[in-house]
Amino acid sequence: MAAMPATMPLPFSRRPSLWKTKAAKCAATSATRAKEAAAGKKLGAAYLSCAIGSLSYVFLYMLKTFIMKQAVDGLALDAVFVVMLQKLPASLINAGFATLAAPPLYFALSPALDRMGISAKLK
Repeated sequence: MAAMPATMPLPFSRRPSLWKTKAAKCAATSATRAKEAAAGKKLGAAYLSCAIGSLSYVFLYMLKTFIMKQAVDGLALDAVFVVMLQKLPASLINAGFATLAAPPLYFALSPALDRMGISAKLK
């Protein structure tokens, strides 16, 4: 296999920023759900809503992958499932970390955001 020139962009799946972006999207989705559940300051409800938000993100990401690979790229159905199976573990790991990290982070930052009046502006 020939070496790629330094000016050639990396394929989409090999970009280091891709993993950061996926994790950030997952964390943002989870944090939004945690904010809704944290109104009653119930940690269990916050974790549950984060898990639902994270898993819904993974589902939508897999659906997007299916549509893009099948309809746009024209891959065979078996090849589409292989691509999806390659992406699923990383997406689930990102969702798991976001689910674990978002509620404590929200509860830690919530009092400071309330004191500064930022929470009221976000509502």
